[in-house]
Amino acid sequence: MSPAGNGVRRRRAVRVLLLDASDRLLLLHCADTKNPARAPYWVTVGGGVEPGESDEDAARREVREEVGIEDIEIGPLIARYRSVFTFEGVDYDQENDYYLARTEVTEVDGSGRDEIEVRSTLGHRWWTTEELTSSTEEFTCPGLGPLLDQTLRYGPPAPPVALAP
Repeated sequence: MSPAGNGVRRRRAVRVLLLDASDRLLLLHCADTKNPARAPYWVTVGGGVEPGESDEDAARREVREEVGIEDIEIGPLIARYRSVFTFEGVDYDQENDYYLARTEVTEVDGSGRDEIEVRSTLGHRWWTTEELTSSTEEFTCPGLGPLLDQTLRYGPPAPPVALAP
């Protein structure tokens, strides 16, 4: 993570579209405890890439820490999205790379979460594409339902899709 001026932290992040054997997507239900006015939202597993860490290593680390799943197959990069947001009172300018991944494991274990993740994570859910596309819930990834639906129907996009808010 590096400062971007005016107190904004710039960082690269990997986001993992983790699918189970039934093509359901794992999302975490989160809240910003320092901003109770913001409604809870759904986010993919993932986070910042540490210096010297490959995207695949970061994705595996984040999945292990946030949901306790180690048996995953990391697939291709399918989307990119730049997000500017405030979380826990810190302003971020973040480049997100979304990787498709698969697992047979559906049991989630949050015991590896850090203090902020414990405080901000309300729960989790495995979502079908139909549930994603019809939901009125807030997702931090724009167009998540259609992106996943198209990927499952036609295969991963090449090159990766540039998502827009």
